[in-house]
Amino acid sequence: MVESALLGEPIRRWLGVPKGALFEEAAQIVSILRRAGFAAYLVGGSIRDMLLGEPPKDYDVATSAKPEETEAWFRKPHYHTADVGREFGTIMVVRHGLTFEVTTFRSEGRYEDGRRPTEVTFDGVDVREDVKRRDFTINGLLYDPIAEEVLDYVGGIEDLDRKRLRTIGDPYARFSEDRLRMLRAIRFVGRLNFTMDQATFEAIQSMAHRIVEVSVERIQQELTRMLTGLYPCLAVRLLEETGLFAHILPNTSSDPLRLLRFQAFEESAYRDISMALATLLSHEPLDRAEQGLRHLRFSNPEIRETLDLLAGVRLLPSLREMGIAEQKRFLRRPLIQKILGIARILVKAEGFPEAPIVLAQEQLSLWDEQALSPPRLLDGNALKRLGYRSGPRFKEMLLALEDAQLTGEICDEASALSWLERSYPREE
Repeated sequence: MVESALLGEPIRRWLGVPKGALFEEAAQIVSILRRAGFAAYLVGGSIRDMLLGEPPKDYDVATSAKPEETEAWFRKPHYHTADVGREFGTIMVVRHGLTFEVTTFRSEGRYEDGRRPTEVTFDGVDVREDVKRRDFTINGLLYDPIAEEVLDYVGGIEDLDRKRLRTIGDPYARFSEDRLRMLRAIRFVGRLNFTMDQATFEAIQSMAHRIVEVSVERIQQELTRMLTGLYPCLAVRLLEETGLFAHILPNTSSDPLRLLRFQAFEESAYRDISMALATLLSHEPLDRAEQGLRHLRFSNPEIRETLDLLAGVRLLPSLREMGIAEQKRFLRRPLIQKILGIARILVKAEGFPEAPIVLAQEQLSLWDEQALSPPRLLDGNALKRLGYRSGPRFKEMLLALEDAQLTGEICDEASALSWLERSYPREE
């Protein structure tokens, strides 16, 4: 499809009305606008999801009504509105706590910042022109809730049937308008397990270096959605093949096993971001992994958990050489099951030793929480009452006391006091 090509008449497909209050309220907004003499449709990703048999999380409305006209028609009992983007034609309509973005048909001028158009035109714009400005064919579908049918001016129904992702019109133009669309393309492919149209793929390859013009926060949001989606391995493969990965994480070294690890990650039960990031960066030194995470502005808790997972899985192979006390301290880590989960991923992908995982599970079955983290028998205040001088030596003494407790050498306060007298005589 060339840049200016749209279907003269839409392809129509009947689609039964979904059940639920969210859809009913959205359909009611369309009905009110229609009765007022405006064109109005449900539009966007919700129509894609309906055709795929997935329940939409929200519904957007596209209409010929200008923003002030939308506001006027929904200043009535049970409705109120909020201005969330009047300059781009968007008014939020709210009813019973449910929110709907109602946006005026528009055409757009040049994009100078790779994010938003320099000018937006409402006058004389019909629904075909409005659809033309959208990103991908599968997101450019309309739904008439009155006639219960999908209207397709862009070939999106065929692309859904063929499980193919394709831009509306020229992919270079779409990605020049908004560079983030390159990542969104990969995210949709990874979410839906689709293939990518060759022209779309080649445009991303050609323009990958321009992803750095997008804010890091928006890149991180898209990457998070990819890595925690249904098919993260597919998304990571496309990030590498298009060249986007090298620009998103410029200091990350080459990793021939990355896709094998993500295949194993995809087969695991995990989908949280720290596990995904630990899988992504398991080959990196900890300092470089941290540098990459901070570059992408992940939250401090996400960074800490990811680094704890990486540090833990690297320590795991030495478990058998640890003493009992050290083993217990390692195994009582809050993230121990995730550490073992990362290790199992690495077993499948790169020959990580399985024996330490087996040993860890055996020890965890033998040692309950009481054995791993027994209540402290003596603390710093107790040492002071016993006549010991406070100072750096306290930390050494308390650690040694815990070692003796973890190994079973002491089990109560009396034995702890006796052990302390023998091991650390008071200074005169």
